[in-house]
Amino acid sequence: MRKKSSINRINSAPNNLPAVPSIAEYKTVFLQIQEKLTAGQKAMLRAQFLAPKHTLTARQLANSAGYKNFNAANLQYGKIGNLLRKGLNYWDDSGQISYVLSWFLRPDDVANEWSMVMHKEVTQALQELRWFSIQQPAHYIQYHNSQIMGEIQDRDIDSFGISTSKSFADLIGSHIWLVSGMGKPRKYFLHYYFVADRIRRLPKSSGFKFSVSGDIGRIFEPAISISNLPWFKAFLKS
Repeated sequence: MRKKSSINRINSAPNNLPAVPSIAEYKTVFLQIQEKLTAGQKAMLRAQFLAPKHTLTARQLANSAGYKNFNAANLQYGKIGNLLRKGLNYWDDSGQISYVLSWFLRPDDVANEWSMVMHKEVTQALQELRWFSIQQPAHYIQYHNSQIMGEIQDRDIDSFGISTSKSFADLIGSHIWLVSGMGKPRKYFLHYYFVADRIRRLPKSSGFKFSVSGDIGRIFEPAISISNLPWFKAFLKS
C-alpha cells in the first residue's frame, strides 16, 4: 500500500509557535531585499510557494535551485531568513534563523526528512506582491542543434528534460519548449514542451551546469515544422 506523503499530514501550524510579523510587514521587507536575493534563493522561494501546502524538504529546495545538496540549500535558506530578520527586526525564533520563513515538521514514519512549511503570512505576502504566479508561468526556449548533438528521436522520449548552463529564478514551474534546427537553409522543429519541476547540478565533464526535468508535458509527433510560420522570422531575430 502506498504511503501518504508528508504534505498530506499537515493541517495547521502548532499553537505553541512564536508569532510572526504581519503580511504588510513581510511585503515591505521583501521589496527592500528583492535586489539582494540571488537567483538560487528566489528559485527556492518560488518552488516552496508553488509547492502543495507550501511545503518542501531541504533536499527538494536544493533540487529546485540547482544546489549540490541539502546543506547548500539550508545555508542559502538561512541567508534569506537573516535578511528578513534584520529588515523586520524579528528575533523571536528560538535561535532558528529560517523560522521567519517557515515552521518545521519533524520526520516520522511517513517522511524521513524534516519538512519546511511556509508561514501563511509569508505566502500571502508573496501572493499579493505577485512575485510568483501559477496562472502566468514563464516560458523558455531550449535550442537543440541536431547537426552537432544528433537528431531527437521523439518515439524514444519517456521523460522530459534538458541540459543548460543558464540559471533563472523562475525556472521551477516554467514551461520549457524544445526546438531543434538542422540543414542548410536551417529548418526548425518544435518537439515537445514540459513543466520544469526539478533542477540538478551536473559535473563539469558534461559541458553543462544544470539538468532540468519534469513529468508533465506534451510530445509533438511528428515534430511541428515552425520555420515558415508567420511569426517565426521575427521571433528568430528577437
